[in-house]
Amino acid sequence: MVALGGDFERGGARKMGFLEQLKQQAQVVQAEQDMQVQHLDANVDATEQAGQVLWRYLSELATQLNIIQPPAQALSLDGKTAWPDMTLAEFRLDARQKLLRQREVLDHVGQPSAFG
Repeated sequence: MVALGGDFERGGARKMGFLEQLKQQAQVVQAEQDMQVQHLDANVDATEQAGQVLWRYLSELATQLNIIQPPAQALSLDGKTAWPDMTLAEFRLDARQKLLRQREVLDHVGQPSAFG
């Protein structure tokens, strides 16, 4: 006897049908995918927190360096005549965000180009 939803042996004992096997496989795959997404989200959270710490540290460093204005390396065009003393100034940071799985995350932190 065959009925929708599964196969039956004589005496009414039920065998696992093809559809039931597919359902079980799909549940296992879905559970694995859910676990992977949870791990990815945890990694994104940890990385985002580290990026924010980095941003705060480098931002404060740039502020302090702009106050101190450390001397620049001595330069010479011809190797004989020294260029006038210069200082390092205008330290800045550039932080960009991007959308990752419907949330904004820090993409990169860097020094903006001096040439635009």
